[in-house]
Amino acid sequence: MNDLPHGLTPEDIKELEKLDSNIQVGPDITYDEYINIVKYLLRRRRRAGVAGLTSSILTSPVVLSVPAGSPIGTVVGTLSVANGFGTYTYSFISNPGSYFTIVGNQIQVAATLPTPQVIPVTIQADNHLGDRPVLATTITVTTSTYVPTYYIYGF
Repeated sequence: MNDLPHGLTPEDIKELEKLDSNIQVGPDITYDEYINIVKYLLRRRRRAGVAGLTSSILTSPVVLSVPAGSPIGTVVGTLSVANGFGTYTYSFISNPGSYFTIVGNQIQVAATLPTPQVIPVTIQADNHLGDRPVLATTITVTTSTYVPTYYIYGF
């Protein structure tokens, strides 16, 4: 059980077992049975609609903003999934102007940013086991924080 499929951790296994006490995950289970159990439990979580049982995408910081004039590659925020299982990949469903990109779990500046404005984006996470939470949020492009440095030379 050290090399679990799809990046699931031993903690994920414990959580799976807590969700349905009738299912025991052990060393005798086949790969296909294991994947079917995970998919079954994920479907149950989505149908339950109980607070804390539905996976969702979180951003850090919660409010996403970046100064105009930020160079390409500037990190705007990081993504994670709460109440999820396995390893997630992230992608944009909507990214007007393609000003941003996702690298790993980071939202980064991908192009020269427009003058200050609010840009709506929609992001989807996917654990390749059927769990695909979506987050609709905004990224605020703020006034540039560039402060020029002046040097005064004496005579």
